[in-house]
Amino acid sequence: MGIYDAHNVAKKLIYRKEQSYLEVISGDGGPRHGRTPGFVLADESQIWKGRYLWEAPTNGLEKIDDSLLVVASTAGRGQENLAWDFFEDARKVARGKVDDPSILPILFEADRREDWEDEDLWHRVNPGLQHGYPSLAGFRRHAKRSQRSVGDRQSFRQLKLNIWLDASTEPLVDMDKR
Repeated sequence: MGIYDAHNVAKKLIYRKEQSYLEVISGDGGPRHGRTPGFVLADESQIWKGRYLWEAPTNGLEKIDDSLLVVASTAGRGQENLAWDFFEDARKVARGKVDDPSILPILFEADRREDWEDEDLWHRVNPGLQHGYPSLAGFRRHAKRSQRSVGDRQSFRQLKLNIWLDASTEPLVDMDKR
């Protein structure tokens, strides 16, 4: 098994000199109340199942000063979920509608009205493309499939362009039909 085998890697890294550790807590593993983390990376919150798991680490962060929360996520679907709340709050802070110096929103997202096939747009919302990650060839393959498939197009818009979609997986009617 290689280091990239997600099921067979260390879930906890210990730095004995500072008596600290970094631990992976799975989104489906249940909350860990009673802890006092100094740092939490909440990854892909658009697929989290409710707020219960969220409450344990974030309440733990509030126990100490100078803790850090980083939320990294692509857009999701629907508005009745945890990630939608994060995105909306981050947008309000970014636009100056909410003054909260504890939040630094860094948003890479396309407007839903922009042309999803425009490669300049792809680069704007995925700054790593110029360095080869993610793969531009992979983007082009996905875009090609998306010309034929509404489901692939919705996936491309959500996962590649970070456009928040409505709750349904696929629209009943293809409004973008050419």
